[in-house]
Amino acid sequence: MDTAIDEVIVPVAEVRAAAVDVLVRHGASSADAELTADALLRADLRGQPSHGLLRLRTICERLKAGLIDPDAELGITRPTPSLVLVDGRRGLGHVVASQVTELMLETVEQTGVCLASVTNANHIGMAGIYAEYAALRGMVMLVTSVSETMVRPHGGIEPLLGTNPIAIGVPAEPVPFILDMSTAASSIGKLIEHREAGRSIPDDWAVDPAGLPTTDPAAGLAGAINPYGGAKGYGLALAVALLAGGLTGAALGPAVTGTLDAKDVCNVGDLFVMAAPSYFGGGESFVTRVSGYLDELRASRPAPGFERVLIPGDRGRAQEAAARASGLRLRSSLWEEVKAL
Repeated sequence: MDTAIDEVIVPVAEVRAAAVDVLVRHGASSADAELTADALLRADLRGQPSHGLLRLRTICERLKAGLIDPDAELGITRPTPSLVLVDGRRGLGHVVASQVTELMLETVEQTGVCLASVTNANHIGMAGIYAEYAALRGMVMLVTSVSETMVRPHGGIEPLLGTNPIAIGVPAEPVPFILDMSTAASSIGKLIEHREAGRSIPDDWAVDPAGLPTTDPAAGLAGAINPYGGAKGYGLALAVALLAGGLTGAALGPAVTGTLDAKDVCNVGDLFVMAAPSYFGGGESFVTRVSGYLDELRASRPAPGFERVLIPGDRGRAQEAAARASGLRLRSSLWEEVKAL
């Protein structure tokens, strides 16, 4: 039986101020603290607490342990005008990813397309943040990353894959299309969030160490997360690993470390791809056509049991608007942890 969750509702501005203060106290500059806090807060506001304030404690521990360098400056190599190889130099992951996105925006105006390979950074958080940022500026963006292995291959038991997310942003009106998904049935952070909140998990999220379905998040963390969509999700997760981990020259499989604790250097790879629609003969007509199609989908007949057809990103934006208006709902223990930090 699930444990009753003790929660508090805190004004968003108060949560942000506390997170910024915590990061500054642990060595981050004011600007980087604000950027990181905003990224964490955006995850909570969009209903993805696994990538939100839950991560703040680990970031602080990694700063204290010297595994994150708050003063890092990117190392940049350009083998071609449209290819950027980035050494994150152990910088704050959200900051590195944001800086790379800005660099790509500058590049893509000249080249039409840009691919950025990122290594030696830290966990970048919710990948959709960067895809949305680019889409709001008229660019199409794909973001992929790898994580520590917690996902079993289809037909197997051992955790040999990361949750390996994919985010895609496409400019549209009145809001961009944002797909932000894990290639696993759940993120590692969601299992941790459920464990700390005393909640059970759906029985299709994970298996225990014996490979049997479980509703206990602790057993799932000791066992393995399921790939999303069975064999298809497994194939997609593996493809992301080969691109974001293999193509970037970062770690693969069980060799990946540093996204969950304050013990190891983060050796994940992140792969960013950006394109300017205007170079493809799209321009304004591209946004018009995309927007019209998305509107058609939203206006289509809902199936029994559904109020309406949603586009990826719609639900998260609605949750964020509600939380900004009425306050962010947090576990009391998590809010106390933030204040204690």
